[in-house]
Amino acid sequence: MHGPGPISGASVSPAASYALHRQRVLASAFPIAAVVIVALTITYAAIDMMWRPNTAQLATYALEIAVPLVALALARGPLARHAEAMAFAADLAFTAVLAGRLMIPSTTESGTALFLSIKMLATAALFPWNPRLQYLASASTLLLYYAAIAFTGRSLPATHQVTGPIIAAVLSCLGAALADRTRRALWQQSVDLTAAEQRARALLEAERLVTAVARASPPPLTRRMTTRTASVVAVKSKANGIATASATLIDAPAAIVTGTDTPANVSAAAVSPYQDFSRP
Repeated sequence: MHGPGPISGASVSPAASYALHRQRVLASAFPIAAVVIVALTITYAAIDMMWRPNTAQLATYALEIAVPLVALALARGPLARHAEAMAFAADLAFTAVLAGRLMIPSTTESGTALFLSIKMLATAALFPWNPRLQYLASASTLLLYYAAIAFTGRSLPATHQVTGPIIAAVLSCLGAALADRTRRALWQQSVDLTAAEQRARALLEAERLVTAVARASPPPLTRRMTTRTASVVAVKSKANGIATASATLIDAPAAIVTGTDTPANVSAAAVSPYQDFSRP
C-alpha cells in the first residue's frame, strides 16, 4: 500500500497568523500598485504637458513618479519586513505632493480634489493593508488638502470641492474594511483546509502501519491450528520415546527400528518378549 500523495494546492502553507498573512499579501501586491500608480501618473502627465506645458507641474509629476518607485525599492530591500509602514509612508508623501500642487497658480481646486479622491480609492483597492491604516491615510489626506487650501488662501466655492474628498474617504474606508474581512475569511478557510489535510494524512499513515503489522502476523485461526499441531507432534514424540525404552529393557527389537510406532505395536512388544524357537 503506497502512502498518500501530495494534495493539489497545499504546496504553500498558510501563515501562522492573519497579520503575517496580510504582510505577505501586501508585499506581493506592492509591485503591482507601484506600477499602476506610475503608469497612470505618466499617462496623465504626458497629456497635461501637451495640453498646458508647465515646468513647475513637470517637477511635481517627477516627484509623484519617484515616490512609489523609491518605496518599492525599500519595501523589497532593507525594509521588506515593514511593508505596511512603507506603504503608508509612500501614501503620505504622494498626498503631500498632490496637496502641494495647490501652491502652483495654475493648479485648480477641483483638479486637486479629484486627484486626492482617486488616490484614496486607489489605496483601498491596491493596498491590502490593515483597515486602520486606510482610516489614517484618508484622514491625513483630508487634513493635508484643507490645510493646503487654507495655507494658499484659496476658497472652495463649489460643493464637490468640499464634499467630494470626504465622500471618497468614507467609501475608501468601507471598501478597505470589507476587503480585509473577506481576506480574513479566505485565510481562515485555508487554515482549516490545511488542518483537515494533516488529519487525513495522519489517518492514512496509521492505516498503512496497521496494514503492515497485519501482514507480518498470522490470523488468530492459523495461530490456533499451529499451536494444536505442535501439541500433537510433542505427544507422538513422547509416545515414541516410551515405546523405544520399553522394548530395549526386555531385550527385544525396538519399535523405532521396525518402523512401527503405533500404541498397538508398543503393547505387543511389551507383552510378547523375544523367544528362541530353535530349541526343542
